[in-house]
Amino acid sequence: MSGKNSSYPVPVCTMHRYWIRKETFELAQDRYDSWVVFAVEEGRFLYQIGEEEGTAGFGDVVWCPPGTVFYREVLEPLTFHYCELVWEGEPPRLPVKVTLKDRARLLSTYEYAKIGLTGPEAQTPTAWLQHFLADVWLMAMRETAREEDARVAAAKDPIMQKAAQWLEKHAYDKRLIKELAAELGLSPVQLARRFHQEFGVTPVQYVTSLRIERAGRLLLESDWTLDRIAADCGYENGFYLSRVFTKHKQMSPSAYRRLYRVQV
Repeated sequence: MSGKNSSYPVPVCTMHRYWIRKETFELAQDRYDSWVVFAVEEGRFLYQIGEEEGTAGFGDVVWCPPGTVFYREVLEPLTFHYCELVWEGEPPRLPVKVTLKDRARLLSTYEYAKIGLTGPEAQTPTAWLQHFLADVWLMAMRETAREEDARVAAAKDPIMQKAAQWLEKHAYDKRLIKELAAELGLSPVQLARRFHQEFGVTPVQYVTSLRIERAGRLLLESDWTLDRIAADCGYENGFYLSRVFTKHKQMSPSAYRRLYRVQV
């Protein structure tokens, strides 16, 4: 596959489920009659598909072809989109896991996908769910093409990969970027420059996107006060969270909760 070739076959979603903080899979292994994709919003799980195995978390998309045994185990409560799909044309050769680097776009795509969902039992594909799958697919194809075209180039910056993992682990703590920089043996300026080169955003922007995405979920999935959500997401108080949330979502937390929360 080359990054210059944009003639990719298009997947069509035939069934969708949205699982929230799933603590375990009903089956430790399964085999599907169609292609399936797990797109992770939060949490982590172990997987083995064929001879490939690893860990998937936020930003990762795991593809499993039909007739292949899919082993999996939840490591941290898992929020993810599950889709069954068919292809318009010959299915492409896909890596089992694709990590999407455009986190800001991915967060936005996840938010739009959840609009109108009624819960994990929602199984009828709709226009916006098909759009969600198409957008995730496009991002996955771009990442796959970039990796293939860059195979002969320098390897990924291992220190910045470690930095991203550290930030994902501690995004909701009240730790400072300079603590991470010190752990990596870098100055904050060096960390910011190299992190931006690797991921296209600064460490602060990266952490903010993780925090706002989590705050949005808590607004919809809990009755917590804004101060409690702020504390859980690493902010000093609800007032400061409200300012940051409004800047990123173009609406206040209270308006976001009223607009998108499913009434039961």
